[in-house]
Amino acid sequence: MLTDAEVLAAVRRELLNRRESTDALDDPGDTTRYLLVEGSIVRLVETRREVRQVHYGSIDLARRPVYGAGLQDYAVPVPEDLSTPTTLKLVRRGSVSEQSCDCGNGRVGCKRCEGKGDLHCEPWRPCGDCRGLDCCLRCDGTGKPNRRPQVRTEPGGEATERVTCKQCGSPGSACATCRGRGKVRCTRCDGTGTRECGDCHRAGTVVHDHCKGKARIVTWTEGIIARRPEVDQIKITPALPYPARQQAQERGDWARTQVTGRRATVGKDSVIADVLEPYLGIRKGEITRQISVRHLSVVRLTLTAHPHRVYYVIPTPGPPRVLVLPSKRRTWQGVALLVAGLAVLALAARFFA
Repeated sequence: MLTDAEVLAAVRRELLNRRESTDALDDPGDTTRYLLVEGSIVRLVETRREVRQVHYGSIDLARRPVYGAGLQDYAVPVPEDLSTPTTLKLVRRGSVSEQSCDCGNGRVGCKRCEGKGDLHCEPWRPCGDCRGLDCCLRCDGTGKPNRRPQVRTEPGGEATERVTCKQCGSPGSACATCRGRGKVRCTRCDGTGTRECGDCHRAGTVVHDHCKGKARIVTWTEGIIARRPEVDQIKITPALPYPARQQAQERGDWARTQVTGRRATVGKDSVIADVLEPYLGIRKGEITRQISVRHLSVVRLTLTAHPHRVYYVIPTPGPPRVLVLPSKRRTWQGVALLVAGLAVLALAARFFA
C-alpha cells in the first residue's frame, strides 16, 4: 500500500513530465483509497453417515477400511488439494453377515406352471365370425345335412359370404372362417393343447426373488465419509472509473495472500481483514479451508489548484502509475457543450433547409 508521501511523489513526477508547476501540491485536496480484492475461499465440507447394505451374491470386503463403533472417531487425513470431492466407504467391524439361501442354486419351481414348463391350452376356440351359430346352413357343424340351404343376411342387409362345408361337403353353406366347424384352431398353442409358460419359458424354474438368483446374501453396516468443496468467489471492486480499473488490472502490483487451515484467516492486521470478515464464518461440517486472494489499493487524489482534474495513483512493480482523468464537473461541462453544439447544428440545418 502506498504511503501519502509516495502518492505525492508520484503525482509530482507526473506534473514534471507534463512540464507543469508542482506548486499545486502545496494545497492537496481530498485523498481517497479504493481497495480492490479478488480471489476465492475453498471450504472442504465433510458428512459422515451409516447405511445398512445388502449384496446378493459373493463380495470381497477385505480391502475396505474397517472402523469401530464410532464412525466420527475414524481419522481421515486432510488432502492438499481441496478442490476435488472424495467419498470413502468403510465397513463397521463385526457387522458383516454372509448367508446361503434356502433355494440352494438361486432358482425355485415356477408356481404358474407348477414346474412343468407348459400351460394347458384349449386347442380350439369358438369362431369369432359365426360364434358357432349357423356355422353351416345344412348340417349346423354336425356333418350330417338336416335341412335345405338358406341365405343368411346380416342386419345391414348384405348376404354373408359362404363357402363349402368341411363337415358335410355342402357348397355355399358354411362360414368362411371356420368352414362349418363352428370353432377355429387356437393361435397360441397351434392346436396342440399346451403353450409355453410366460414366467419360466419352459424351464420349469424361475429366479428366486429373495436372493435375486445369487443363492447367497451378504449384509453389513457401511460407513460413508463424503467430502465436497464449497467455493466462494470474492470480487470487491469499488466504483472506480473504467480506465482506472483497467490500468489496475493490467499494470497493478497486486499483493497476494494464501492461507490454509480449519480456521484460516488473513490476520487482524491485514489491510483486507475487514472486507473478508463476512466470508470467514465456519460452516457446518467444514474441516478446513484455503483462502487465496490478491488485493490492490488505488489512491484518488485531487488538487485545489486543479479543480478539473482527478489523479489516480496505481501501485505497479516499478514506479507508481498516475492516471489523470477529468473531474465529474469537467465531464458534465463537456457533455453540455456537446449537446449545445448539436442543438445549434440542428437549428442551422432547419433554418437553411
